[in-house]
Amino acid sequence: MIFEHSDILAAMQAKFQFDLSQWPQVGELVRRTAQQIRAGHPTEHWGYFVHGGGREDVLGVESGGRKYGWDVVVSAGSTMATLNLAPDTQDLTDHEFRVLDAKDWFAEAPDPPPPPPPPLDPPADAVLVAMLTEALLKLARLEDKANKSLAILEHVEARCRQLGVW
Repeated sequence: MIFEHSDILAAMQAKFQFDLSQWPQVGELVRRTAQQIRAGHPTEHWGYFVHGGGREDVLGVESGGRKYGWDVVVSAGSTMATLNLAPDTQDLTDHEFRVLDAKDWFAEAPDPPPPPPPPLDPPADAVLVAMLTEALLKLARLEDKANKSLAILEHVEARCRQLGVW
């Protein structure tokens, strides 16, 4: 259970860009990540650790009476942070651990939709709609024919199997 969340952690890192110039505190980033994981795994105890004078930069989970953490790592001279996704998490049983409620940040912060295409001229719209409608009708007829052909082939196959020639 402990190490199966690397894909979720990597997705959170990509979604929130872990750019510390965009976040007032590392702790907010860690809390949102824990809430997102908890949204997908509500029976697991995800949260964060408070340590070293109140720092909240370690994402954590409590499992089987033990506490595990993934530290936020910032390279010197950079505002970009990463989660230490290595599977060699430490036992942090003696650190204060705060479990968070679930919150689906992906649902609340969807990616912006692509810009709409430029509008077509009204006559072009009508012609395009007519062409698309005709194409859809032809596709529906082809699908009907394909389904009938498939049914015939399945019947032939079944009959061949009965006769022992398949």
